[in-house]
Amino acid sequence: MSLGRLDRSLQSKYAAGSVSWQSNSKPVVRVIGNGILFRSRAVSSRASIHQSGFELGDFSLHLENVGEQDAGRYQALAQYGDTKQECIVLLHIIQVNQSHLGVLLENSSVTLTCSGVSSLHNAHPLHWLHGGNPVLPSNKFLQSENRLTIQGLTQADQGEWSCEMGGAKASLQLTVLGLSGPAFLSLYGAVGGQAELPCTLNETPREGLLRVRWHHNSRSLDLKTQMLTLNPVSSEDAGIYTCDITYKGHVMKRQIQLKVIQVYPPGPAFVKEGSALQLLCNVSGSAGGETYIWTGPDPTGGQRYKQHGAVLNLPEVQTGDMGVWNCSVYGKQGLVGQIQYFLYVHVAQVSAFAAYLSWPTYVTFLLIILLVLGLMSAITWHNRRRRLQHLLARTTIDVPSGSSLKKVEV
Repeated sequence: MSLGRLDRSLQSKYAAGSVSWQSNSKPVVRVIGNGILFRSRAVSSRASIHQSGFELGDFSLHLENVGEQDAGRYQALAQYGDTKQECIVLLHIIQVNQSHLGVLLENSSVTLTCSGVSSLHNAHPLHWLHGGNPVLPSNKFLQSENRLTIQGLTQADQGEWSCEMGGAKASLQLTVLGLSGPAFLSLYGAVGGQAELPCTLNETPREGLLRVRWHHNSRSLDLKTQMLTLNPVSSEDAGIYTCDITYKGHVMKRQIQLKVIQVYPPGPAFVKEGSALQLLCNVSGSAGGETYIWTGPDPTGGQRYKQHGAVLNLPEVQTGDMGVWNCSVYGKQGLVGQIQYFLYVHVAQVSAFAAYLSWPTYVTFLLIILLVLGLMSAITWHNRRRRLQHLLARTTIDVPSGSSLKKVEV
């Protein structure tokens, strides 16, 4: 800020000689004509007089990083040739303080005090601002003299709070610690996929430790992180999750309802070509109200098959049905989740001749073939037996001549 700008009508035609500033009868800064600047230790490098302006009659005192210690009565004496000018400025410093320092908790209260305004209070009214907008007295915002009490703090009360009086304005930043988002969440997850259940704070406090506890359907979970990750998701994961975060004895709670999208019967499916298939897309843990759309595999150069409803009916599975089927689930807010189902189709291997035969004709033809094969096997076996008998009949045993048989008696 700058203090003591000389009126243009009083600017001297003479070259600047010197100027000195005092605060509460103590020297602050002094400049002589050759530009040499003297400063007191109290202001260090925060006080200055711009040399270019001083030569034109502007001997303003510039103060940076103004603090409460800078308040008081400032007196300047400037000399331009034979002309002397004197300037007196009263500097009022106001600032905002909060009753409880550091991070504030939701549902707690805080009192803001605008200090340094006692000398101005009678001449100028005091105004409170939040984010630049005026704050009106109410049951939540209680005003008394230079104090403002905010009750039932919420995250909406975060941000810049200012007190303004007589053109002077002081501000501070309030931080209200709480859970990011609403106190109750409803999320969807697909079987086999991943689901993330958040229980995160809007700020990370520097001091103090956080204690995090998770429960699923009243069952305690061994997890101490602010984000619960389920991977892969199963149908048993559906239900109500509760997280408690404790900070300095203050407990912040959140409930999360996880609804799990699944398909019956579970996939993947191996189906023979020409057979019927029926699939049910369901949301476990839901009270209903969702709508479903089944979308078939992406055909080459064609249009995807689409069917509305939770049940997918395929009366006669074809090879073109093989691939990934998507069940999209929609709620009041639009698409809430999807699940993929893999369908594999077994192709029946049939000859070109059999393709023209009906089922009874095919069976009759097969029996005739079996009968012919049986007759051929019987004839072959009969002929083989006759050949063996003929060979046995022609076979004799030759006995050498002159041999005699001996009779042995015992």
